[in-house]
Amino acid sequence: MSYSQYIKDSLKNAGLNVIILSTASAITESYSSIEIHEIDNQEKHIYFPSFKKVNNKLLFYMRLLYMYACIIRFLISNSTREDVILVYHNNSLSYFYKIIKVFCKGEIAFVVGEIYSAVFGKNEKKILSEKNRLSVAHKFIFPNDIMPELFKKEKDCAVCYGNYHVHDIKVNQNEGINIVYAGKIDRKYVTDAFLALDTIALLDKRYQLRIIGYGEQEDVECLKKKIEELNIKKGYESVRYDGCLTGVELDDYLGACHIGLCTRVLNEEISNYCFPSKTLTYLTHGLLPICPTLSNLTRSKIAPALCFVEQPLTANKLAITILNLPSDFKNSEEFLLDLDREFIVQLKSLFLS
Repeated sequence: MSYSQYIKDSLKNAGLNVIILSTASAITESYSSIEIHEIDNQEKHIYFPSFKKVNNKLLFYMRLLYMYACIIRFLISNSTREDVILVYHNNSLSYFYKIIKVFCKGEIAFVVGEIYSAVFGKNEKKILSEKNRLSVAHKFIFPNDIMPELFKKEKDCAVCYGNYHVHDIKVNQNEGINIVYAGKIDRKYVTDAFLALDTIALLDKRYQLRIIGYGEQEDVECLKKKIEELNIKKGYESVRYDGCLTGVELDDYLGACHIGLCTRVLNEEISNYCFPSKTLTYLTHGLLPICPTLSNLTRSKIAPALCFVEQPLTANKLAITILNLPSDFKNSEEFLLDLDREFIVQLKSLFLS
């Protein structure tokens, strides 16, 4: 379940009615009338007319402008002072925020998954510009506990790190300990799958590293070559690369592991504008995440369920940490259920009070 789906379900669990306005473009054929789908007595989806998606820049901008016009028309005709327009922050829509505010009769709230300018390494001016575009909102749902301070919105906000729903865990019957690295494979980053590989090289036969993820073909091939070399050197399969997994296949795969490595690190300033969703993915699958000491994690409410390693991360530090972990990892299920309940309370306070 995605971040936006989880927030939608939480709004319903908080007793709120949800109308989703889809800004998606038609893929195969155009459609000329509004389509309304009633999911249940709390949820309704509205699809605006859309041009067929084509690789033409002029038509792309025409389609975008037409979508904006549909949103404005809907807000004028249907929004009331009691409504809250909840917008999932998206860079392609962000220059339209002030116009939305003009035509919206109720309050505007933003779900901010991250500040794109920060995560993509833009300069301070770009980051400030993106924050200013978001300032039109009355309320926010932020992804970490630092952003309310950065936006000076400590009161008018809720915080949600991601989807707190715990997956059904299949008990691993193997005697060994499975460590997983899930994420991007990139030789340019010191803290990545390659650091996980250097770590398993220092561990004994009780531990096996499983790597899943994506990357440029040459980076993946380089990883496979290093895995083959290490396995030959050790004389047994200490590491394996299992491609890129999704859905139930990913759930089952993670459920068979014990420890999750978060070895890809953004710098501290950039990390203040996002939340490492991988950490929560590991937790909801019953794994113990091993994480760097970044403020967005150390100051979070999930910090007690994490194992921290001081920066800069090295293979030696990670290996020592793994070797000194308790044999009975703490189950985080009840912990996550508490966060789920707390988020619903926050939503009630934010939108119903």
